[in-house]
Amino acid sequence: MFRAALFAVVLAESVWPQAANSPPDQGLLEKIRTHMADNLRRQPNYTCLETIERSRRPVGGELQMRDVLRLEVALIDGKEMFAWPGSKEFQDPRTPGLVTFGTFGTGNFAELARSVFSGDGPEFSYVGQSTRGGRMLQRWDFRVSTEHGRIRLKIYDQETVIGFSGTFYADPLTLDIIQLEMTAPDVTGESGDSLVIAIDYVPTRFGQQEFSFPSDSDLHLIALGRDDENRVQFASCREFAAKSDLRFGDEVPDAPKAEPSGVREVELPAGTALPLALLDDIELTNAAAGDSVRAELTADIKWQGKVLVSKGAIARGRLTRVEHYTERVVVGLMFQDMEWPGGRAPLRLTFVRARGLPSVRSERNLVLSFGLVPAEGAVMMQPTRKRLNRGILTSWRTEP
Repeated sequence: MFRAALFAVVLAESVWPQAANSPPDQGLLEKIRTHMADNLRRQPNYTCLETIERSRRPVGGELQMRDVLRLEVALIDGKEMFAWPGSKEFQDPRTPGLVTFGTFGTGNFAELARSVFSGDGPEFSYVGQSTRGGRMLQRWDFRVSTEHGRIRLKIYDQETVIGFSGTFYADPLTLDIIQLEMTAPDVTGESGDSLVIAIDYVPTRFGQQEFSFPSDSDLHLIALGRDDENRVQFASCREFAAKSDLRFGDEVPDAPKAEPSGVREVELPAGTALPLALLDDIELTNAAAGDSVRAELTADIKWQGKVLVSKGAIARGRLTRVEHYTERVVVGLMFQDMEWPGGRAPLRLTFVRARGLPSVRSERNLVLSFGLVPAEGAVMMQPTRKRLNRGILTSWRTEP
């Protein structure tokens, strides 16, 4: 079983096209390159909701969707950053603790396109006309060496830099890119292993300006005996202007901000029992990792004869997984903090059980794509179950 994150992360350098063959309009490739490079240069800071459907194909079997992730992705000063929905702490995608397992890719917004349309690296060859969606498009193939347009493939702690080849389709009238595809064979050095990424573009307006903007993408990775596919869709895109915390790589976060006047922060003793009842239904047919989840404390928390937190306090967290298997559905939860009038407490919990549902104390009892992560609780249900109902009581204990 894989026990570490499997990332296909696009970290591309700038490149500049050189045409090997030319279409009837000798300057068309240069016009498209200039148009796309300008499009990338003018893109404002913006954020979108990114939904990732992650599927796997068993050996000799059919593709099966395993889970869904929901993240906020932002392009900030040309750099792709990620956050869980509702969080304003955008992070570098390589930051530990963001997406801790499964196949995950970046580069859809800018990096991959920059590697093809800005700089001085790839070799281009004109292929000809192609009709897609009723539009007559022009097609070019290209090849980017490892030295110029780099993709970094990280499996566990091993990172490999690879070159790639690909195809793009462009509208000769508007000069807009319609689709960009890339492929890298033998990505792990093993014959048959490969990485394929395809990105579709649509005209998108921000303010008074219009840009060619990704609408969806597909990532297909075959590596080390696994065959994974990600289907990515972008929605609710808007210009990003709010002040937010940004985290890059291994930077140490600033000291915690002072709580508003009148709000007392409580440190819960290790081993404290927390009975938490879900406040909202979780619809399993469309729930995704990253969705927010709330629960209510159903009993007072007492310490040395005093009430530290009264029942009714609200714990806030998120879903960590919603995995679908033939014989079961597995839902993972994690709570980060708890609030009540005049107080709050940070939470780092160990899951104990869920009443009325099978519980999991060890990954030996559970079939998962990846093992449980710290502070995660998981429950199993029959595959025919459509909802995790509000009111279900989950039991937790605070960690040291």
